[in-house]
This record gives sequence, structure tokens and C-alpha cells, in this order.
Amino acid sequence: AFHELKPLLVEKPKLIETYSGDWERIVSVCRYLVQHPKPDIYLRQLPIKGVDTKFIESHKKVLDLLLTRLLPETAYDTAIISLTSGGFEQKYGFRTPPPTVRFRLLDPTCFIAGLDDITLPANRFALLRPEIETVFVVENLATFLAFPAYPRGMVIFGSGYGARYLSEAKWMRQKRLYYWGDLDSHGFSILSRFRQAFPNVRSLMMDTQTAERFAHLAVTEPEGKRFRGTADALTQEETTLFEKLRQKHFRLEQERIPYTYVEKMIKNL
Repeated sequence: AFHELKPLLVEKPKLIETYSGDWERIVSVCRYLVQHPKPDIYLRQLPIKGVDTKFIESHKKVLDLLLTRLLPETAYDTAIISLTSGGFEQKYGFRTPPPTVRFRLLDPTCFIAGLDDITLPANRFALLRPEIETVFVVENLATFLAFPAYPRGMVIFGSGYGARYLSEAKWMRQKRLYYWGDLDSHGFSILSRFRQAFPNVRSLMMDTQTAERFAHLAVTEPEGKRFRGTADALTQEETTLFEKLRQKHFRLEQERIPYTYVEKMIKNL
């Protein structure tokens, strides 16, 4: 069906046996996406005999392996690595359930109906007009939950590339806005994308001083999970550090940075 897959199957012949009995449906999915890239439908709506949501769920890995060799890079999102939690659907242009935004208000005087930790559909979050002055967007859930109090402040759980769901919240462009992500290739990729929607965003603890101070806590970024694209919306200083970290495969996740340092940096803003 696809002669261009021959080198892959020669390299990984066990694939043929592993998915024995499934190849007809796997090829049908590949053929559909080659003919209809970024279909903008739910997996449930795929008009392929014998293919349902559960089949896709249990074959995401092999489908991704094949599709990245069959489709041009313009037909899928090259920045998405994880296929879980809707990653496969987002990568190949399927519809997903409406995204939500979780945020915490960091000042009791700004609580909404007495609530400080709230989750809303992204389109409803865009309609908010909160009485705050400063917004922090963080990548990690533990960091989000433990984020220090801040006068007239809000922290948003960006959940990695999920930060892109904030783009409709234009009111954030009028606030002091900070993005704090992991010190690795993907952290800077997310920052770059985020800045395209919010030119006013400044990075937080994504600098050479922080990287060098806590280099002993860093790990090696896994080979198969490194961001290999471009990040065009970074400052010169951010670009220099991004390239340096990428060359060294350096990864310092934000939750590894001591909390006392975080509190100090937030207090000194």
C-alpha cells in the first residue's frame, strides 16, 4: 500500500508480527489521513470499516510511527511528542473535547464567589474580567498548586503545550504576564509559541543564572523527546540559552528548583 514504508519494516520487522491481523485497518487509517490530512472530526466519526475510537487508542504508537513517515510535516504538529491525553488527536488534526483552563487566585481579596481554585472552559475563561494585575503561567501541576501568594495575582496551570488554549483571553495582554516553564528545549518552544499570542509575556526563572545554579539537579533530555524545531519568538538572551541547553540535552524541570528559591524570585519581582 505504501512503498515508502519498506525501509521502516526492514529496520523493524517485528512490527509485522506484532500487529498481525490489524494491518488492514492500520493501512486504512493511514490511507484516510494521507487523503484527508487534519480532518477536523472526532475519532468516533472516522468513516472506516472496523475502526473505532478504541482501535485508535490501542494503536496510536504504530500509527504515529507510520504517519510521521507518510505525511509531510505540514500535515501534523511536529511539536507534539506525547500521544496521551489527546496528544494523538491534536497532532493529527482531529477534534478533541473543549479544552479547559485551571487557575488559582493568589490574593484572597480577588477570590471569585469565595473560590480561589477554578476550572473553566477556555472560551469562558476568555470572558473573565478578574480584578488582578499579574498573571503567572506555569507548566507543572505541583508548581501550580504550591505557587506562593501574590498581591492581585493569578497563576494558571499551562500543562505544557496546553498553554496555547489561552490565546483567546485577550484581557491577559493588559496584565503583567510571566511564563515559567522547564529549562529544556520544550520549555522554550512553549514560551516562543505563547509569546506569539501574548507579546507582553516575560520569562521567569528561565535564565542562565537559574540554569547554572541548579545544574547539578538537571537530567539528560531523552533522545526521542527533544524538540527539534525552531523557536522564533524568544529574546536574544533566551535564544542563546535555548541553543546551549539543546546542544547539551540539558533538562531542568521546574519542580526540581528549591521552593525557597522560587519564593525569593517571586517576592523580588
